[in-house]
Amino acid sequence: MFTKLVDEDLIEHVTFETHRFRVQSNRTRVKPVTLEEMREFLGMVLYMSVVSMPFRHLYWFRLLLQSHFAHCIPRNRFDEVISLFHACNDDTEKKKEEDGYDKLYKDRPLLSRLNYNFQGAAEMEDCLAVDEIIQFKGRHSLKVYINENPRKWGYNVWTLAGRSGYVYKIEPYRQFSL
Repeated sequence: MFTKLVDEDLIEHVTFETHRFRVQSNRTRVKPVTLEEMREFLGMVLYMSVVSMPFRHLYWFRLLLQSHFAHCIPRNRFDEVISLFHACNDDTEKKKEEDGYDKLYKDRPLLSRLNYNFQGAAEMEDCLAVDEIIQFKGRHSLKVYINENPRKWGYNVWTLAGRSGYVYKIEPYRQFSL
């Protein structure tokens, strides 16, 4: 299923943009990220979203039986890749005062590709649900407060999901100011 959602085009795109950012930020001493490393990195990030630990470095701690992480990418290399990870070209970003400015500019290429892959990976179900809030306690201009929700603060994300829990489309809610 992972290869249906995270296909080669997505991996190549993210690897290319990560390499571009590495050069733009003058971090040429850091070894370039390969396609295989990016594939493993994205798989590890997905795994981390399902199996949570209080601290990221604990995934490499042998006593916690997560040692398969050390065989994929060493912890220091993972930290390098996560610090360089990019899905878009920063040179084409629009300023806040320009028309067409998008707060989700950096995430948009990744979301678009994932939405495309979500729809092609599984058959649409009969019963669908819309709307979700992703809990978030930090600071961000897209964070919203919803009184009726048990998780009061977070990102409001329009999610089209089936009864099985499979997500067909994700569209983060953006507040528009006049």
